[in-house]
Amino acid sequence: MVMVELKKIDILSFAKLMVVIYGIIGLLFGIFYAIFSIFSGSTFGFFGIIIFPILYGLSGFVLGLITGFFHNVVAKWIGGMKFDFEEKE
Repeated sequence: MVMVELKKIDILSFAKLMVVIYGIIGLLFGIFYAIFSIFSGSTFGFFGIIIFPILYGLSGFVLGLITGFFHNVVAKWIGGMKFDFEEKE
């Protein structure tokens, strides 16, 4: 077993990862919104499939920047996250 410590995150790469994760979540919510709007008679439901992923992706990017920044600041004070890896033979 190998114990490693994550002391610093590349903020931009973390933000890009969060764009994809939040964009997928936004797409799923947009699909559900479109489906439910069909049953309620709304004609704007399919815009949710476009708008939700964009809005969620943008918020994921901003939150990724903020979270990565705060991780780096706090990791200097108390140490980074520790991970335990096991090597396979």
